[in-house]
Amino acid sequence: YIRLFFHCFLLIAEIFCCGILLSMDWSREVPDFLYLLEAVLLAYAVFRYIRTLHRMKQFLSRESIKEGIDNLPDGVCFFDENGTVRLINRKMLSLGSMLFGKEIQTIDELHAALLKPPAAVERLDEEISLYRFPDGTVRRFTERTITDVDGSPVTEVVAADVTKLYAKQTEMNLENNRLMDVNRKIKHILDNMEEIVRDEEILSMKMRVHDDIGYSILSAKKVLLKHEDIAVIHENAVLWENAVDLLYRANTMPSLPD
Repeated sequence: YIRLFFHCFLLIAEIFCCGILLSMDWSREVPDFLYLLEAVLLAYAVFRYIRTLHRMKQFLSRESIKEGIDNLPDGVCFFDENGTVRLINRKMLSLGSMLFGKEIQTIDELHAALLKPPAAVERLDEEISLYRFPDGTVRRFTERTITDVDGSPVTEVVAADVTKLYAKQTEMNLENNRLMDVNRKIKHILDNMEEIVRDEEILSMKMRVHDDIGYSILSAKKVLLKHEDIAVIHENAVLWENAVDLLYRANTMPSLPD
């Protein structure tokens, strides 16, 4: 700002001098180099003023840095070597209010609140400092030590918004558990494939025996109702004997591995 004020003053002075020079009586003899010198000085003053304005647009002031940090979606704060807050954004102030009901003043207060959060704040993972806040967001707290321009240590604490990542991770964990369940069932089927096939074959055989017995019963009923002769009755009795014999042998046969 001091440089801008100086160049602004220089530009005004040159404009004033030009005004005086142009208002002089043209009948007097004014050296040509004086006009040329004044034009060069005025051009230089305009150039320096415009350049200073352009550099100021690219310059980060304290206010612009604070405004930029306040607009971040993540909570950010910096503590000096004594653990006192030196810079904190609005989001971290809001998180501090949810953690212990007031603004964060020292790093020890923050550590104590994260170690024993209130009931409204759920600690999801202590190892990676993962917390769910009452506003529904999931935050991961990270801490690192940096140095300022003077070489003094500064502790940076960031509360990153990982709500979407946590939701995706939870969804993936549920899907993985479902797939593991399916894999266990498939492995059980493969390990017992021979037994399952054997049981299905035995069941099929018993169903055929059942059908044969049913057919024999219907045939016997028909023979008895029609009062057939002894030869026909004996023929149907043979069917009964075969079916009963097959069923008996199937039930008394020992279990073999083959």
